[in-house]
Amino acid sequence: MGNSIGRRLDFTVEGCSALEIGPQPTHRMVRGYADSQYAWHPRDHLHIWFQQEKAASPAGSINAVSITYCIAAESKMDIVAEDHDLRILRLELGPYETNCYIVIDNHTKDSLIVDAPDEAEEILLRLRGTEPRLIALTHSHIDHIMALADLKKALGVPLAAHPLDAAGLPEIIDLAVEDGIYLHIGQLDVHVIHTPGHTPGSVCYQTGKNLLAGDTIFPGGPGHTNTPSDFAAVLQSIEKKVLTLPPDTLILPGHGKTTILSDEKKAILRFRAASHAPDLCGDVLWQ
Repeated sequence: MGNSIGRRLDFTVEGCSALEIGPQPTHRMVRGYADSQYAWHPRDHLHIWFQQEKAASPAGSINAVSITYCIAAESKMDIVAEDHDLRILRLELGPYETNCYIVIDNHTKDSLIVDAPDEAEEILLRLRGTEPRLIALTHSHIDHIMALADLKKALGVPLAAHPLDAAGLPEIIDLAVEDGIYLHIGQLDVHVIHTPGHTPGSVCYQTGKNLLAGDTIFPGGPGHTNTPSDFAAVLQSIEKKVLTLPPDTLILPGHGKTTILSDEKKAILRFRAASHAPDLCGDVLWQ
């Protein structure tokens, strides 16, 4: 079979098909299957690295190979933050490609679910091996809560959200959060930051250097607003509550990829220095 680097081979490993072979995985590697931290799923595509091929048939099918590293890639899940104390998983779910985050205390395995966009079964799958303690919402828009009822029923854990968004929720709030309080997940302290604008009850959750920002701020702009007063409110929230955080804060938005606060701050300051129409709102970009 020769050198398989860069070739595509279709076969099945642990119920997962359509495997890709690469010279070096770019995501976090884990050794083997037995001690993997990932929950393998039939829909996942895996990137695997063949260190050694033991044999192959004349037709080119694999008889036996030595798989030394494998990682989850092209999956609905990726690890967006990890240190000694915590690990944060991001799941992009539903028709709006909304982010659900699972914050895990590495010491106790307690976990926090931030937003419940859709596909409750996928969220439950990624919670395996953890002890879910709380579902916390950033706001009440439908694209962030479509799996909420199913998750509440399956997990039996409290729901935390800001009371100003209570009217838009299908479940009763068990823990009404407000600006400045802390949630405690295992040994992790999670700071609640009220950031109205996108909705009246929008909040961000800060733990360590990570800000789970919901739809308050994205790479390149703030969250959508329907009126000029809403835009003024979200801009004030960002300036007063977000830009005051450490510059190396990792922003984990409700849609799309992460960004670093220092990068966004430069664009926001340029935006604020420019003149804008008084009725500005909607989908606004910093530049």
